[in-house]
Amino acid sequence: MNFPRIALAALGAFVTYFILGFVLFAIIPTLRNEFAKYPAVYRSQEGIKRTMPFGMAAMFVAMLALAILYAMLYKGGSGIVEGAYFGALIGLFAVCSFVIHNYVNLYLEMSGRYDDVLTDDMMVENPVYNLHALGFNTTISGKENVRNLYKFWAETNQTVFYGENVQVAVADNFIALTVVAHQQVWGGSILSSKVLGVLPKGLSSELLLKLLSMKGAKAEPDQMYLYTNQEETIWPYDDRGRLMREDVMEPFPEKAQIRKLDPSEVLTTAQAAAQLAPLIKPLPNFDEYVLGKTS
Repeated sequence: MNFPRIALAALGAFVTYFILGFVLFAIIPTLRNEFAKYPAVYRSQEGIKRTMPFGMAAMFVAMLALAILYAMLYKGGSGIVEGAYFGALIGLFAVCSFVIHNYVNLYLEMSGRYDDVLTDDMMVENPVYNLHALGFNTTISGKENVRNLYKFWAETNQTVFYGENVQVAVADNFIALTVVAHQQVWGGSILSSKVLGVLPKGLSSELLLKLLSMKGAKAEPDQMYLYTNQEETIWPYDDRGRLMREDVMEPFPEKAQIRKLDPSEVLTTAQAAAQLAPLIKPLPNFDEYVLGKTS
């Protein structure tokens, strides 16, 4: 393996990535405007400038990893053909391991379409949600209990969340994810919740109140808050690709942060549904697509 050539290839890919990004944002200004619409989700220009060195370093490492993989898989022949083949494989991996997973667990959840999440071809008959967060160990089992949980979150705009520094690992029968998660939380839940289940991700009202107190603030029933912390999640699936379990853990509860959102920053469940609707497509029939059976 020629490491100097690999490093040079990674550098070329790194430079090309940023040039293409600059050109696309220059010729399609609506891309930039689209990001600006959601200040609670995307960083401001100033925030991006502060974190840009880390982003650039991470992108170079990513390109280096791809260059090494390509060198390991290359068997001779046309570089253009082999490169296109490799790129198609990487694209297929990204779509199957993350985009489709988002379809199952993120887009539908954020859109408040919990009944679509709970269909028999998406989830097993008796799913189990294990929420290990902020010192609590809570288990929610059965579709009806999961439905009630999602229903409350959707009605109070607590299904809206987003992530940073997302890392995904795909195994034969489960997907694992680490992420810095940002979750909208309703002030009414913080004040009235005596049962863990009504707050997203198994959050504790007592500890959320403590976090607010540390910032010199109080929970207000008509306000929305943004809760941020590192999360680690595992989703096991059965042989038909149906969700069996969701295990959510917070390895560093002491690093959690919370802040009150300005009304202009709040994204409602209905708004999320409208934005995500074009991205949600029906999955193919398992028997036909995977097993080759015809009806």
